[in-house]
Amino acid sequence: MNWKDAMSACAGLGNGWRLPIKDELVAMYEQLHMQGKGNFQHAYYWSSSQISSGSAWNVSFGSGNVFNDNKSNGTQVRAVRAKP
Repeated sequence: MNWKDAMSACAGLGNGWRLPIKDELVAMYEQLHMQGKGNFQHAYYWSSSQISSGSAWNVSFGSGNVFNDNKSNGTQVRAVRAKP
C-alpha cells in the first residue's frame, strides 16, 4: 500500500499501534528477519520516517538496504506497538 494508507492502517489498529521509524525497521531486519523470525517477505517495508512531503524511507528485507521512495508507491507494511 502507499505511505499514507500505511500510516492510516497502522493507526487504525488501535491504541499504541504505528508505522515504525526507519531505525526500528533496520533493527527488525537485523534482529528478526536475519534470524528467520517474524515471517517477513523479501520485500520493501515502509517506515514512518519522512524525507519530504512526497517521499519517505523504506527498508528492503531482501538486502537490508534503506531507500528513499515516493510515498505513492506500493510497499509492504509492518505495524509496531509501544509497550503498554
